[in-house]
Amino acid sequence: MTNLNHRVESERRPAAAKLPADWDGFVRELQAHEPEALARFFDLFFDRVYGHVRNMVGDQQLAEDLTQDVFLNVYRRLDAYDPQRDIL
Repeated sequence: MTNLNHRVESERRPAAAKLPADWDGFVRELQAHEPEALARFFDLFFDRVYGHVRNMVGDQQLAEDLTQDVFLNVYRRLDAYDPQRDIL
């Protein structure tokens, strides 16, 4: 939880983070649990996920916990992702 708290308290990144040009390659790196890809995934989507959750629940601590749960669930289910069928 420390990393998430640090991220919430740190300076926010621009909302329009660039998606990788080679999305399929990026997904393969995520599925291989490459640390750099996982960090980039977090950086790309944290603000959107946290902002949406925070708006839904209205509580910072609960939003942080739920956002962490979202990213943990994505991490655990990466192997089930099929780019031909699913959207990430």
